[in-house]
Amino acid sequence: MRGNDRAAGRMNAARNRADKRIKAAKIAVEQVLGKRGEAAIIDVTMLGAVGVGKTTLMASMYERFDRVIGTTDLAVRPQCHGL
Repeated sequence: MRGNDRAAGRMNAARNRADKRIKAAKIAVEQVLGKRGEAAIIDVTMLGAVGVGKTTLMASMYERFDRVIGTTDLAVRPQCHGL
């Protein structure tokens, strides 16, 4: 029986370490992305020479967003920041 108790103890210890890692990962994700349900803002900036397609790429992303991710609670809204 002692062998089974030791094996069970090692399994529980491994499970506890895994649970701690998962909890730490969830906390890290929450710190970066915010709690679930909160508004998150991701600023996108396009840099490049004139005529390489920056605006076209942004317009394509904006247009396709509803079809690809439209079923979630995410939203893409253009916002002009004055320079």
